[in-house]
Amino acid sequence: MSTYTYTDYEYAQQAKQPAWFGTFAINLAATSGSSPFNQWYGFQSRKDAVAVLSDDRSQQFIDNYEIFDGEIYSREFTQWDEETEETTLLEGAVPADLNDIVRIQSPF
Repeated sequence: MSTYTYTDYEYAQQAKQPAWFGTFAINLAATSGSSPFNQWYGFQSRKDAVAVLSDDRSQQFIDNYEIFDGEIYSREFTQWDEETEETTLLEGAVPADLNDIVRIQSPF
């Protein structure tokens, strides 16, 4: 597994949108009304977002996603190869939607 240093991102778990939200290139949130467990993320790049979101893997993440070459893919784009005993990407695979990853790992 390679190591990646995050360059610039923010995270907050709070009821209201933080002041910095919307100022990043990528802004993601998992919210439910005014819950104190609302989660807010801001990233300057997809590479940072992938590194952070794949770092803390919930069981939901493990069940639904795979990481290939520094990118996250839905398991629907993967296939288990019995001969090599490895998971491979199917042709035409597209990276996962980051909003979906945030939602699946949220407490909601």
